[in-house]
Amino acid sequence: MAFRTTTDIDSVGYMPKNFSVTDLPLVDGHTLLYLHMDGENNSQAFFDSSMFNRAITAHNSAKISTAQSKFGQSGLFNGTTDYLTVPDDDVFAFGTNTFTIETFFRYNDKTGSQMIWGQRQQDVGAVEFFVDPGNNRIRLSVMNSWPTSAIGFQCPFTADNDTWYHLALVRVNADDAATAWRIFLNGVSQELTLNAGDWNAPIGNFAGTLAIGRNGDFSSTYFNGYLDEYRISSVARYTSNFTVPTRPYAR
Repeated sequence: MAFRTTTDIDSVGYMPKNFSVTDLPLVDGHTLLYLHMDGENNSQAFFDSSMFNRAITAHNSAKISTAQSKFGQSGLFNGTTDYLTVPDDDVFAFGTNTFTIETFFRYNDKTGSQMIWGQRQQDVGAVEFFVDPGNNRIRLSVMNSWPTSAIGFQCPFTADNDTWYHLALVRVNADDAATAWRIFLNGVSQELTLNAGDWNAPIGNFAGTLAIGRNGDFSSTYFNGYLDEYRISSVARYTSNFTVPTRPYAR
């Protein structure tokens, strides 16, 4: 196995994309899931670079693409049937703990709501984080007791096709205030509006598989475009405006 030295990492901790598959992944213990979305063009083999090495299943024609990417390659989703799933794990039941979900995304078609993170168990509960260009918004919705919303909030967002965005959802603390949460778009914190429930509501524990690009176990809200550098962390990676990474995250 080839090991990198500390000289291979820049001062802000981002890892160059041109490492070989024998290199040791440079991620920290807060990284619960990390998909570089790299591989051979049209491959349906997606790999988790976190220490958990979770099994990723590509459904229908979800695949690696060299046509567009932020770094290396990206995941391509057709907007009608494509998505990825990750086995359920209690670590994704964040409660009121801090966490971050982030990715780069690029639309092929900005019609309708399109899911970034969905974990949904019919008649039990759901958590849904999605971009909704048709209604010019980005939204989080959590139902801990079906079908009542424990929390629902959103920020405005006017999207363009064929444009890369960096998106991050962050829970900063458990306060009953808008400051407990952040949605960052291209490194800039957005104004949040509460539509349902309470700011300090927990995210419950659902038995459904975690879905990327679809609304959990429900055949809807498919993502149409490209995703790259998809990461879930058990810490608030960002609490104030930041410069969008110019290399893959390493910590």
